[in-house]
Amino acid sequence: MKRLAGRIFDFLDRVGFLTLCELLEFRSQRLRILIYHRIADADTDTALEPGLISASPAEFAEQMYLLASNYNPVSLNDLIDAQAGRSTLPSKAVLVTFDDGYEDFAECAWPIMREHNIPATLFVPTAFPAGQPLGFWWDRLHYALMQSPLNEVRIEPFGKLTLGDAAQRRSVYKQLRNRVKMLPHKDAMDWLENTINLLGEVPALNRVLTWQALQSLAEDGVSICSHGESHALMTRLSTPELEDDLQTSLHSIEHKLAHAAGPRVVAYPANAFDEKVASLASRAGYLLGFGGQRGINRIPSNHPMNLQRLPVLKYSRGLFRAQL
Repeated sequence: MKRLAGRIFDFLDRVGFLTLCELLEFRSQRLRILIYHRIADADTDTALEPGLISASPAEFAEQMYLLASNYNPVSLNDLIDAQAGRSTLPSKAVLVTFDDGYEDFAECAWPIMREHNIPATLFVPTAFPAGQPLGFWWDRLHYALMQSPLNEVRIEPFGKLTLGDAAQRRSVYKQLRNRVKMLPHKDAMDWLENTINLLGEVPALNRVLTWQALQSLAEDGVSICSHGESHALMTRLSTPELEDDLQTSLHSIEHKLAHAAGPRVVAYPANAFDEKVASLASRAGYLLGFGGQRGINRIPSNHPMNLQRLPVLKYSRGLFRAQL
């Protein structure tokens, strides 16, 4: 479906239809918030889960050029001021955000954004910049499946799973990943570790920026904000666990980055969000929350703890412009 949509919108791009749509967009106070994860070529660090690659460096450079040429990139502070009624956003406003804090943000994304004078917001799960060498669970699970010497494995509650070619292993990965997201967080992590142990050894895969690197980025103008503490799905945490996760993450950023810390804004990991999460995030002191729905926001928003974002998922040029 994505390939088909890409062909359709690439055609509309070539004949000028999308350019016309952009030229006719004059409405103010409408904000597009883009969400990226990794910027990398497919053959870069193949140990990591490739599904988190939002764009190659070349694709990202073209997307940022389009934003700088056809839209009005704004900062997180611009959004906060507009939400509070202290200012208004321009027409065709767009905010560029990154989740997870992978190293390629500093290596690939930020230099391109800085060249085009586009502000960046980086949401970081604060357990990972230091003291969490294993890395994200999805990277570890992907590595374990792709590198396992086994041809089949018995994993409950699925029973026997065949690990044939790469396509079969990818299919099994999706099954196991969905299982992790359905369980309470602690149960999910325990089940995951047992599963990985069945598949084989996994090296340390933490590719999250260090606090020192985050400090440099913050001083260079990047807004560093909370993505929770452990990247747990917040809807899979008990109330005490969720309160601790939100408060610990906020404290870590403000303690480690001091005056360079970004505003008190949170992006819910994996977009897992409900009213309890919104309420506890607000109670913890967060001003805004980036939630789980896809869409364009009207600012000031009636739902500041559930602002909508637009994911970028290896989109063609036409599909990228159409989503905006």
